[in-house]
Amino acid sequence: WMLERDAEEIDLATVWIALNGEDPVLGMHAPQPDCGAGKRVQDSLLALDRRARRALLAELARTTIADVLREGRATALDDA
Repeated sequence: WMLERDAEEIDLATVWIALNGEDPVLGMHAPQPDCGAGKRVQDSLLALDRRARRALLAELARTTIADVLREGRATALDDA
């Protein structure tokens, strides 16, 4: 793999979106079409999934690839 930009410029939210696209965070499946209760539960779970996605992306955006590499190197040195 080669980065198109400096590792300091690429946050983990960008990486996550590149790998997962718009896939739901919770691994949602469609309810049975004739199940009213399932449809209502699905609507609630979709709203939860949107909130979880926003929270996940906000947290991932705080860390860059360079941060991960630095932390990995520091851990490797501590283990040596």
